[in-house]
Amino acid sequence: MKDAWISVNDSLPEMHEWVLLHFEDGCISVEFRTYDGGFLLEEVHGPVTHWQPLVPPEGVGKDG
Repeated sequence: MKDAWISVNDSLPEMHEWVLLHFEDGCISVEFRTYDGGFLLEEVHGPVTHWQPLVPPEGVGKDG
């Protein structure tokens, strides 16, 4: 899978899916969408601009 940032204007991750986030202030964090559709650190770092799915290392499945 190619590492590519996805704009939040194009799509959002599924609820409770852990993803890599890029915030407006340049901060990058691993988080998930909360029950209200937002992200925990938006109050600190401003809006999320882009996200990426987390991909396990080669040879490692979802169950480890």
